[in-house]
Amino acid sequence: MNKCAVLVVAPLLTCLVVAVEAFVQTAPPSIANNRDATATLVGTNTRLGAGAFSDTRTSQTKRARELMRSLIEEGKCYVTDSGAQKFANVCAPNVVIADCFFPQPFNGKSQALQYMQQRVEQRKGKGDVRIDKISDGDLACGFAWTWVCGEEEGLRGTTFVELNESGEIQFLQEIPEPIYKPG
Repeated sequence: MNKCAVLVVAPLLTCLVVAVEAFVQTAPPSIANNRDATATLVGTNTRLGAGAFSDTRTSQTKRARELMRSLIEEGKCYVTDSGAQKFANVCAPNVVIADCFFPQPFNGKSQALQYMQQRVEQRKGKGDVRIDKISDGDLACGFAWTWVCGEEEGLRGTTFVELNESGEIQFLQEIPEPIYKPG
C-alpha cells in the first residue's frame, strides 16, 4: 500500500473505531455485551490493499451488514428515489439519523425519508457510493465508503448503523471526511 492510501484509510478506520467504542460505552447492556455488534478486522480488500472487515464465523447471522449492503449496492438508497423509500421502509418509527454535516439529527421515519431524499437530490446522476470496508455485525455494523463517479473518487466517510431487535434501523451516524483539510 502506498503512503497516500495509508494517510486516507487510517483516519477513516480511527473514526470507525471511535464510533463503535462510543456505541459500546453508551449502549444498553443487552446490546453492548453482544459479540455480534463488534467488528472483527480480518482479510484483505483488494480494491484498496488494506485490511477489510469480514466474518470469520460462517454460521453467524449478519443482519446489519447484509441490510446495508442491500440498501446501498442493490437498492441504491443514496442515488435513487426508490432506494430512499426502501431505506425509510426499514427504519424504526423512532429512528435517529445523525449526520455530521447537519447541526441537528433527523428523528423518526418521516425525517429519515426526507434525509435520504435530500441525499438523492444532491447526488442523482453524479455517481454512486462504494462500500470499501464493512464490519460483520448482526445488530450493528460500521462501514467505510467512497463517493465514486466513473474512475474518479470523491468524498469518503464512515457510517455506523444500529438495528433494533426487529431488524429495523434505529440509529445511523454518518461521519464524512471534512471538505476542507488543514495544511
